[in-house]
Amino acid sequence: MRNNTSYFFYYSLPRYTMSLMQNAVNFSIFYIYRNLFLLGDIETGLGIFIGRIVIGIASLLFGYMSDKTNHGIIGRRKTYVGIGMPLLIFSFFLMFNPYLFLKDTTYLFTWFLITVILFNLFYGLIVIPYQAWMMEITEKTEDRMVVSSIQQIMNTVGSFTGIAFALIMIALLEDSLINPSFIIAFLAIGISGLVLMLPSLFKVEDIDKNNNRTSILSDMQIIISNRNYLWWLISLAFSMIGVFLLLTVLLDIIQLVFHVTNSTQQAYFAISFFIGSIISYIFWTRITVKRGKITAIIGSYLLSAITLPFINIINYLGVGNFIFGYLFGFIVGISLGVYYVFIYTIIADFSDKDEQQTGVNRSGSFTGISLAFTNIFQAIGGLIAGLLASNRFIINLEHTTLITSFFLLVSIIFIKKSELKNM
Repeated sequence: MRNNTSYFFYYSLPRYTMSLMQNAVNFSIFYIYRNLFLLGDIETGLGIFIGRIVIGIASLLFGYMSDKTNHGIIGRRKTYVGIGMPLLIFSFFLMFNPYLFLKDTTYLFTWFLITVILFNLFYGLIVIPYQAWMMEITEKTEDRMVVSSIQQIMNTVGSFTGIAFALIMIALLEDSLINPSFIIAFLAIGISGLVLMLPSLFKVEDIDKNNNRTSILSDMQIIISNRNYLWWLISLAFSMIGVFLLLTVLLDIIQLVFHVTNSTQQAYFAISFFIGSIISYIFWTRITVKRGKITAIIGSYLLSAITLPFINIINYLGVGNFIFGYLFGFIVGISLGVYYVFIYTIIADFSDKDEQQTGVNRSGSFTGISLAFTNIFQAIGGLIAGLLASNRFIINLEHTTLITSFFLLVSIIFIKKSELKNM
């Protein structure tokens, strides 16, 4: 097993494309379908909800399946990565281009539902085995932190590129719902995604560890019986309701509260978010080295829970402007970036410890169960977004930051019950 930086770099390259597409979807799909394609508020939220439920279920199945898949000539995890990436890219294209195939809005919700399900299904097909693969190419926590650091760089650059791509799409869609430039842009993303996938397939080992021969229900029972893991999982689930809700309606918030409306202002917002994400990676990684993961996670969630409600004060006073909007983007980037820094290293740590105790490799099942919980609770966040946008209740989109803060505080209560500091 190799453990040099270039080896881990090859492994981490596909993360860029996955982050680009996932962040483009998370950042803009609610806004585009609701405001540009004119799908109903609740229908848009419902579509996102169903898509996340699909990836939650798929996470369980794909994680378990990749554990049980025979190594073969290609490799156990590589098979899913190689098949999943082209399908993910294709579904990404379909989701954002309904009017290349539809004449009007009659079947728009059906199109949205099918494409969002396909995108989430194929994302689960690739990301679960891919992240389970990390545990098998690293030998200790220090190696995983190196991989996580490289992946965070890919995540950050991919997130920024995805948000920038989403803003370009919005600008083009505001001129025309069918634009030839789309074909070129999506083709460029597709080709680059496939090219960046190749080094991981040809340069990184897919280690033939002991296959997991237990049933999926047995796996779930064994994994969930780990109380330390369960407390962390519950904490992660609650935090994801708030985080996903905020990211889903971020474009609407910066327009409603900060009047960030034109493409130039939105580009500056994306840059401030990007800078915040970079600082988040540096700052919280250093906190982890000195104080441990649990301190970094609690610190970032507290920072978010304390600062986000000030947005409501700014809105109440009516002093919101684009400068405050840029500051808001910076705060969101620096406070919520911790999720991407730690989640997969924590999963790998739990999986590695379980394998040491039982002799069975359940890295796929650990990854699948973790992301199943994450996505199912993110589905709730997506549904809440649609309900808030409908203006049928006392609270609306302007109260999103308060709701996010509440869920982050609940998350802190549960994570303090875990023993991540001992891992």
